[in-house]
Amino acid sequence: MATEALGLHEISTLLNYERASTEPRFRHAKLREVASVNGAFETIRFPPDLWGSPQTDTHKRGFVFDTVRPTVFDKDKPDLPSNMVAETSTVTASAKGLTEGELELIYREARDHDGCYTAITLFQHFFDLFPASTPLRVRTASGADFETTISIRTILEFDMQGPRQVTLSTVFPQNQTYITGSDYSSPHAVLGFACPGAENIWVVADLASMQFGSKGRGSGGELFQLETMDKWHEFTERVAHILVPTKRDATRIGPHAWGDPWLKKCAKRVKARWENREAEPWCGYCGAPAPTKRCPCKGPWYCSPAHQKLVWKYHKRFCTATAKK
Repeated sequence: MATEALGLHEISTLLNYERASTEPRFRHAKLREVASVNGAFETIRFPPDLWGSPQTDTHKRGFVFDTVRPTVFDKDKPDLPSNMVAETSTVTASAKGLTEGELELIYREARDHDGCYTAITLFQHFFDLFPASTPLRVRTASGADFETTISIRTILEFDMQGPRQVTLSTVFPQNQTYITGSDYSSPHAVLGFACPGAENIWVVADLASMQFGSKGRGSGGELFQLETMDKWHEFTERVAHILVPTKRDATRIGPHAWGDPWLKKCAKRVKARWENREAEPWCGYCGAPAPTKRCPCKGPWYCSPAHQKLVWKYHKRFCTATAKK
């Protein structure tokens, strides 16, 4: 009996959900403040040049989080955009009244910081749970649609030079600050997939693209980049001035600097969710469990009509009910 193919788009959605919702650096962190447009904070002080940039067109985004001690009932709950802001007097006006979309963007910008190698390691741990010959279905919003195997993949590394956004996230009481885009050049990596027998990579997966802000959203509306190489290069032009290839054709990276046990647990949860997908579906946009709305094609489920609309640019390529709409 032939092994059923894993869906790369679906797996990427689940991996992103499990990674972000349990991210150790921001576990149980609640948003206190969003910096003003000019980079000034109300409740903390930074040296004026701490998150500066040599680029005059660089946009600044700053966030302050407070880690709270969870109750017995909350300690295992996932961290989500919907529960990211605490109802306390310490929350500034800048963090109140944010829309669902604004909260989602802040959530991804913070948690995707320095996340490209973390995402690749997570992919490795997930694929390690399957035989190397396991088929993989690769689909993108631009219409790429092919089947390969999980072993036909490679790591591509680059220097992204001249960032167009600087993002600063500070977490208390750890007093830990994470800054994306403050250096002129920073490493970035993606996972590439090719058709069997092909010489060149066709599609790349970049699950940390939202660290660069709203311009990191996938062309199909996704919270990550899963696109052809040409489309991915269009994304990099939106978030940096120059992209310089540094390494390619690596098949694995070494142990994660601090998160292997956590990432292995994430990978196992995704495998279990994938194998139980008929009984317990997830949102085709954000990966959250217990969705309430299903596409008429009897394919993906969604948390809400808004989530269905956000990722429609991707799904409409493969929706069997499109002609009836």
